[in-house]
Amino acid sequence: MEALKKLSVLLETLEYLQYGVLKKLLEWKQDLIKEPNACGWTPPHSAARRRNVEAVKKLLEKDKSVAYVTANGDEGNTALHIDVVAGYIRVTEELLSYCPYCWEMVNSKGQNILHIACNVL
Repeated sequence: MEALKKLSVLLETLEYLQYGVLKKLLEWKQDLIKEPNACGWTPPHSAARRRNVEAVKKLLEKDKSVAYVTANGDEGNTALHIDVVAGYIRVTEELLSYCPYCWEMVNSKGQNILHIACNVL
C-alpha cells in the first residue's frame, strides 16, 4: 500500500508537469519508475498516454530500460504501444531515440507497434 501511495505522487507530478518534484522523487527512489498502478501501467505508460514528451524524456534519462517494460493487465503493451494508439509522434520519436529497438517489443497478442499502427489507421 505504501508503494502505491508513493507511485500516486509520482503519477500526479507527471500529470501536473512538476518536473522538479519528479526529479526529486526519482533521486529518492528510482524504482518508482517501474511500479505499476492499479491498471498495470507504469509512469512511462501514463506519460505516453498523456502525450507528455518532457516527462517521457526525463523518465528515459533516468532509466532507458523503462521503454521495454510491459503493462500488467493491458495486453502487455509497452509505453510505445500506448503512444502509437494515442497517435502522438513526438513521444514515439523520444522513445525510439533513447531505445531504437523497443519497436520490436510485442504485446501479449504478439503485436509490435507496426501491427498496432495498422489497426489504428
